[in-house]
Amino acid sequence: MPPSIIAGPNLTPPEQTAVEDLQTYLKQLFGIDVPARQAPDDTSDAFFIVGNPSTNPHASQGWPGVTEQGIVLRRCELAGKPAVLVGGGNPAATL
Repeated sequence: MPPSIIAGPNLTPPEQTAVEDLQTYLKQLFGIDVPARQAPDDTSDAFFIVGNPSTNPHASQGWPGVTEQGIVLRRCELAGKPAVLVGGGNPAATL
């Protein structure tokens, strides 16, 4: 089962671009189509969580304090499955 990208309901345009770029990179590098969803599902074996706690509620678990220009790349879990948190202190930092 391929992973999914968890894109929260409040993503800004730069964060939405980050989701689309991540989908493109995963397709080019690994040949996998990774769907974007607003919540975890049972069909994925892993997740990429994009955004920050103010734009994606799934990003709040384990979110470190970062500056507005800070970026976060952190392993975590979501729904009992492995995940990678990809975010920033603001939407531009996420992108």
